[in-house]
Amino acid sequence: EFWQNGNYLYVTAVKDNGIEVLDVSDPANSKPVGKIQDTEKTYLRKPHSIQFKGNFAFIGSTAESAIQVLDISDPTNPIPVASVVDDETNGLKGMHAHAIYGNYLYAAGTDDNAIEIIDISDPTNPKSVTTLYDNEEMALFKPHSIAFYGNYAYVVGAREGLEGEYSVPDRGR
Repeated sequence: EFWQNGNYLYVTAVKDNGIEVLDVSDPANSKPVGKIQDTEKTYLRKPHSIQFKGNFAFIGSTAESAIQVLDISDPTNPIPVASVVDDETNGLKGMHAHAIYGNYLYAAGTDDNAIEIIDISDPTNPKSVTTLYDNEEMALFKPHSIAFYGNYAYVVGAREGLEGEYSVPDRGR
């Protein structure tokens, strides 16, 4: 999968466990300019999704149930700066997709049937704020994707389709 940020295209390399960066300022002559692969100090095994905020990329690792934060101020040299990892106290297990709304990152923890909310107001120090779990009032069974429109979050489940439409407080937006 891939995501564009300015003149650069960030490609998830699932088999290579990393991210490749392409310069697409001239689409007819795009060229690789940078990459980063998983190491013992990063969480990039089976990267699945990427979101951007300022000079930071937030990479979702499905295999490691984690969010890896990269400083991409120099796209030719992405640098890992922080991470949030499933530790059985949050809802990141099976992290599949995520979205950013204001100063918060919302991650779909497919195996936890949950949405993990992470404060990213300081991208070098992300902090889990709360976890929303599947229950009778909030359908979050196997969340697969999340998107925002206005003050609403839309969650798609792996089996059920659109799971729900949830009002989101306008905090830190």
